Amino acid sequence: MSHTAITIPRRLPLWLSGLLLLLLSAAYSPPSIAVSEIATDLLVDLKENLRLSVDSSSSSYWYVDPELVGHRHALGIDLRKEFRNLHRDRGVLTVQAYLTRVEGLRPTPSFYADDRDTRLVYRIVNFNYTGLPRGLPNVRVGHMELPFGLEHLVDTNGTLRQYDVPQNLGLQADWGVTLNNEHELFEYEFMVGGGGNQRVGREAGSYVFAGRVGTPRAGRLVLGLSLLKNEIDGVGRERVGLDAQYRVGLQSWLAEVAFGTTDGRGMYDGLIEWNRADSSDTWQFYGQLGARGEVDAGDVIEAAAGVVYRPTRALSVSAQLEQDLFASVDATQTTLSLQLRYRTGQGYY
Repeated sequence: MSHTAITIPRRLPLWLSGLLLLLLSAAYSPPSIAVSEIATDLLVDLKENLRLSVDSSSSSYWYVDPELVGHRHALGIDLRKEFRNLHRDRGVLTVQAYLTRVEGLRPTPSFYADDRDTRLVYRIVNFNYTGLPRGLPNVRVGHMELPFGLEHLVDTNGTLRQYDVPQNLGLQADWGVTLNNEHELFEYEFMVGGGGNQRVGREAGSYVFAGRVGTPRAGRLVLGLSLLKNEIDGVGRERVGLDAQYRVGLQSWLAEVAFGTTDGRGMYDGLIEWNRADSSDTWQFYGQLGARGEVDAGDVIEAAAGVVYRPTRALSVSAQLEQDLFASVDATQTTLSLQLRYRTGQGYY
């Protein structure tokens, strides 16, 4: 008889977030004021400046050659809480935690035990402390996406629409600390991580250094420069990336390219995307063309087209067709993906 094991990390670094908040508050405010401000934050009505959603989704992936079907199911919470008092904003807590089940995914993310596994997955779990004096950086502590490329600009968590982050960088998110801020002319975020992905703490020999500097993301034209150096499971990577986003009315053009090395071998990765939504945001269409590979050793070129239908704020139905182009016969793959997603409780209370 087979049993399904639910893998839950041993602990969350909440103590680290709390300790860092206390130290920073004490360092930049008189002790009496710092303690009173923190106490005020903890005692305010928890519903104030709170957005909480219960998020459920079911996705199916039909791999045409060979004919296989994979599934991913998720049920979790999406929470965003802004802490503020009469003196100043204190920070933002973000929690996206999901109980997930995967069956036959190709490829299966490395943090699952095998291609049929159930586990608690942390997409984003962090606190971004914004209470330092004006001009100093914010400090984010917890589990977060790597600040690199388009994924840092566009939130694709839990959707079929994705960018080529894990294949290019070795992992998409990690436990760590970042310094970040947004200014009138530019924004930045620099991260130090332990390289454990879903696992809390530093893995033996693993580490992540990543950062991005760019123009404000609210602008019509957004440009960014990203850097990365890491070692994950004994594989070392270095990357330099450029990304761009241009909005025209209801449509956007996005592009990114990254060059570097993986264990000394020259690598590259690039993608362009077009997307358009209707005026009510009920329909969204997008197309992607991406290429990656080893310099002077062949390419893998992929194309994807997708559509998202949102009849209500809570319900969305998505479909995506993805095709590998100009790869070897054995590597050629067509994938049709379908997703049903339902979210309740959106909005601030």
